[in-house]
Amino acid sequence: MDDHRIFGQVISPAASHVSTVLSAVKLAFGKESCVLEEVLFSRTLVLSESSFRKVQLILTPQNSEIFAFRLISCGEHDDDSSESSWITHVSGQLRVDLTPQPPSLKEKGEQDKNSPLRSGEGSGVGFYANLHQAGYKLGTAFQWGQEFWQGEKEALCRIEKPDLPDSADDYQLYPGLLDTCFQLLSSFWGVKASELTGSSDLYVPFSISELKFYKRPDPNAVLWCHAKRASDKQNAGELCLFDDNGNIFAEVSGFEFKTANRQALFQSNDAEWKNWLYYLTPQPPSLKGNGERDKNSPLRFGEGLGEGWLIFADNGGIGKELAAQLRALGHEAVSVFQNDSSNIQELLKQRAWHGIVHLWHLDLNESNSYLPLFSALHLIQTLARSASKLKLWIVTQGVYSETTANPFSCFQAPVWGLARTLALEHPDISCVCADLPVSDPNNVQNLLHEILTSDGENEITWRNGIRHAFRLERFKPKSTLHFTLCTLHCTYLISGGFGALGIRTARWLADQGARHLMLVGRGSPSDHARKQISEMEQSGVKVLMIQADVSDKEDISGVFRQIRTTMPALRGIIHAAGVIDDAVLLRQDENRLKSVMKPKVDGSWNLHLLTQDMKLDFFVCYSSVASLLGSPGQGNYAAANAFMDALMRYRRAMGLPATSIQWGAWSETGMAAELNEQHQHRLTEQGMGAIAPEQGMAILGQLLCEEIAEAAVIPVDWSKYLKNFPQIPLLSEFVVKETQASSAIFARRLETMPKADRRASVSEFVRLQVAAVLKLKSAEKIRLRERLFDAGMDSLMAVELRNHLSAELEKPLPATLVFDYPTVEALSNYLCREVLMLESEHAETIQNSENISELPSPLRGGAGGGVSTDADMDSLLNDIAQKSDSDLLKELRGGK
Repeated sequence: MDDHRIFGQVISPAASHVSTVLSAVKLAFGKESCVLEEVLFSRTLVLSESSFRKVQLILTPQNSEIFAFRLISCGEHDDDSSESSWITHVSGQLRVDLTPQPPSLKEKGEQDKNSPLRSGEGSGVGFYANLHQAGYKLGTAFQWGQEFWQGEKEALCRIEKPDLPDSADDYQLYPGLLDTCFQLLSSFWGVKASELTGSSDLYVPFSISELKFYKRPDPNAVLWCHAKRASDKQNAGELCLFDDNGNIFAEVSGFEFKTANRQALFQSNDAEWKNWLYYLTPQPPSLKGNGERDKNSPLRFGEGLGEGWLIFADNGGIGKELAAQLRALGHEAVSVFQNDSSNIQELLKQRAWHGIVHLWHLDLNESNSYLPLFSALHLIQTLARSASKLKLWIVTQGVYSETTANPFSCFQAPVWGLARTLALEHPDISCVCADLPVSDPNNVQNLLHEILTSDGENEITWRNGIRHAFRLERFKPKSTLHFTLCTLHCTYLISGGFGALGIRTARWLADQGARHLMLVGRGSPSDHARKQISEMEQSGVKVLMIQADVSDKEDISGVFRQIRTTMPALRGIIHAAGVIDDAVLLRQDENRLKSVMKPKVDGSWNLHLLTQDMKLDFFVCYSSVASLLGSPGQGNYAAANAFMDALMRYRRAMGLPATSIQWGAWSETGMAAELNEQHQHRLTEQGMGAIAPEQGMAILGQLLCEEIAEAAVIPVDWSKYLKNFPQIPLLSEFVVKETQASSAIFARRLETMPKADRRASVSEFVRLQVAAVLKLKSAEKIRLRERLFDAGMDSLMAVELRNHLSAELEKPLPATLVFDYPTVEALSNYLCREVLMLESEHAETIQNSENISELPSPLRGGAGGGVSTDADMDSLLNDIAQKSDSDLLKELRGGK
């Protein structure tokens, strides 16, 4: 179904409904031929990647010859015992095995495929490109049309089977094949598909008067579909499906399209998006499964730990007192202050440290707001490159405070986003984030207890002296509220207002009645943006466009001066500005961090300072789910959005309006929509769905009615997501515990193999993992000595590959693994030699041979063998790894 999207949403097409009925006829009655009559497509079946719908087809006998049918569905969380929970998507009636033998093409007078309509001839590529522009995104399963001929009243299409995700033999009429026939009727729409670009309306199937299905076609044959425009109705026509020999398989008459507004199309999604809402909440760790610690137990230096503690100490005294208490317990502790010139790499080499406590964020102020984050990044990179087993504690203060903490606590929040990304990119690095209360005499004692004991939690705070751990929970919105604007003489400002998401938000505000909008952006509006703005102005909305950098205090102050002098009072702000500069943590640097953080951090801070004394109805920040879950390759983006989340919590604590919406990916607009197809496919594989603009705007309206500082919008399939990423306590509510057989882990399978087979198995295993990460159908396409980055791998995939290999081998692997060993051959050699120690096993196998002369000649050393050095052995093993089992067996038998 992922191959059939309309405006980014997965839609079960009308052709699939019809195909389901045809298959049901075959299953229920053992017959192929049938007639469907008075078919009505009453409601769109919108599908989600984050939840499922129960679908049923009901056949009800009307008399001995006719059956009524209904295809209905209900949501995953709906009460399926209640009739009101079920939605009817298609209905009609059918007659079984009553159709006469199909007439020939000549009898019907159909257009012969050998004399095609020559006007409007075109390829399938151009045809589907036009549909794509209009909002119909069809994958290969729904692209059977190879050539199209379109006339004023007729159209013809040559149909051939493309590569399919499943077998066409499992269907009476494959949905994509039938849909291709329906697509041909787009020739008779009131407008061309290419002219629908940017329109809020689209054409969808409405009804079929009659569909005669004679017999199942051979899906591997060349097929043809002929369409005729209806003489009595606009947007309607007839279809005939036949093959090269003139055999007719199906006929459709009275097929009618209708225009539908996008909002109406997705109306069945209202209940769905309410299941996408989440919020972060601190909870006391439960006794069950979390190993609750006894505060009366002695704090002792654990067995097998390192020699001491490295403390990046604050100037306020917490780090100093922590070091003193550690020493009093017999631990060694070394303190490093921000003004020290110590080299991190040299410090780590001094001894086998047990752990590192980073407290520099506690010294943060307006003049050094980025420095603690930079130091944390450099520390993380050093640990990752050294493959260190050290445990890292990152300490902040007041980031998650319930009171009006120091406003500069907000500037400590970005490191939480960075750490959450670290957990995904480098799950072997144990990192705990701990947020201390602003003023608590027990801070040092609580922190001491935290670092000396462990229960697996990695995000900690304290409330009223009680330790809490963070959890993501579902947020249940109030169903009775409806957001309304104060529209009379009010101005609403949107930063990032020239971007696709900013423009979509502006249109929504206009639809709610806003009459004065201020759009702010760094660049110039695109032609599309200007067109949208012009349409709003024509509807009576005054739109003022200003080029200004929201992160520049002077620039944005000028914007506010203009509002005061030329526009009504400002009553609402939506901060949608943002940029991305993706890179894995090892390739992040200070410039990349700053460039992404400025519009989010400096921009939202400037807007806060300029409006904190104003009477606003709302102040909304468009944040990202990356700030909560982390995002591989987007540590800087996660950090930037974490600041806005903290700022909104701070404003709420001050009694000011504030809402941070941590959006997931949008389907047609926003940064995720601009990703290439490979990256979008990766998101889908990871279980992440997409938010349609109509859904996003409905969610915005809902959250503006809620008394909540932050909420996440995550259309996600948790079972898929948690299979792709390390399981963290934050998401424990969504973990479905499955007992994984030990044999499923490659390391366990390797142990059961004969020693002589292990090296070749590792090489094949690595190839399969590479192919999986690159989304290749066959591992054979990966050559052993081909550079993986030449084969399409990027740095994010390299991290993904390293994590997969580490999990399957049950061994920690260096963060730079794929960069250091960039071919399957080099990677396999390293794993065998340095990680799995298979070289010694191979040598043992040779030594245990009773007679070296019995070994195949390539394995004998000396003049006749050629394996006398490690390099020779590596070369030989590489050659062996590249040969098939049959070739190896032939050589071992002396070429026989």
